Amino acid sequence: LQFFLSIVATTLPIPAGNFYPLLVLGAAFGRCIGELVYFQSGGQLLTWHGQVHDVYPGVYAVVGAAAFAGAVTQTVSVAVIVFEMTSQLLFLLPVMIGVLTSNAVSSYLAPSIYDSIIRLRHLPYLPDIKRAESVFHSLTVCRVMTTPVEVVHGASSYLAVQHLLAALPRVSAFPVVDKPEIMNLIGSVSRHTLRGLLEERIGSSARRAEASRRFHATMAYSDVAFDAPERSLSKK
Repeated sequence: LQFFLSIVATTLPIPAGNFYPLLVLGAAFGRCIGELVYFQSGGQLLTWHGQVHDVYPGVYAVVGAAAFAGAVTQTVSVAVIVFEMTSQLLFLLPVMIGVLTSNAVSSYLAPSIYDSIIRLRHLPYLPDIKRAESVFHSLTVCRVMTTPVEVVHGASSYLAVQHLLAALPRVSAFPVVDKPEIMNLIGSVSRHTLRGLLEERIGSSARRAEASRRFHATMAYSDVAFDAPERSLSKK
């Protein structure tokens, strides 16, 4: 009943959580397998090394919950969620094996539940590009990149940056390094940012501001120079 009701609830056009029903269904299937193994083996299993281990159906339930949820959603993060719910690292190996195996089998057979709902409702999405369908997957970076790479560093002068922008008009961004000898990448800066910086520091507006500052400084010095003789004459 839970299985069929979960199918109905998943396809309803209302916001509802699908993760908890997946864990419940997976735990139920895992518990059934665990009880079956417990009934067939009498509660104990003999390993390859001749050791006898007890069968715990609860462990099968935990692994089944993680494997079922991982298969339906096709995510590996389910294992981390199960670890946080149980707080038992003893289940690390079986849970990881179950999640990875179920995820691989589910990915080979069908898309995840979220991709299936998107396709059924004809919602826009970006489909996966298969390797055999694109010729760009056979290209390497060295075949499309420009060498040598022109960079901007902390000691770059305004003139060097201006020449760099003029020499590479089609480059939209430049890498920023700490020193040209070491070439440790710090980040990148766009052409628009560099042009704005040059306009702010050495552009026409900056030159007008500097000329105005010098003019006012000269006029202030001239006023002081002319005021000094007048003060000396008045004292005499």
